[in-house]
Amino acid sequence: MKMKGEKMSVAKITRIMIVIGNDDVSLTFRAILTASDHKIRIYSFNDCIEALQEFRPNFYDLIILDFMMPKINGFEFYDIVKILDDQVKFCFVTTTSKDVIKKAYPEVKTDRLLNVPVTKEELVKETEEILGP
Repeated sequence: MKMKGEKMSVAKITRIMIVIGNDDVSLTFRAILTASDHKIRIYSFNDCIEALQEFRPNFYDLIILDFMMPKINGFEFYDIVKILDDQVKFCFVTTTSKDVIKKAYPEVKTDRLLNVPVTKEELVKETEEILGP
């Protein structure tokens, strides 16, 4: 019971946007992350344009983004979002080698790159490291 003048603590909700064109991968990531922490809210999109239409600056803590997307690729999405919100963190997923990606797109400022397929443990660990305490 709350005493007079006592503040209730409110647990911070972590908001993660997943933008991955493959439904199976997207649903798997969603299931893994929501099972890992009840304070995580996932917003999934299979299309960068739809994700941009729903994007709100200073709302998302992390965006998990596939490089290879139709219409607008992950790099273009990244550039647009960074203009709107330079604080949001990114984790890229790809089936391509990290070295190939870094050579092809050196302007993308992230060391967070997961190669698919990724294990449950790798996804949770990477997400926790990016978001911090």
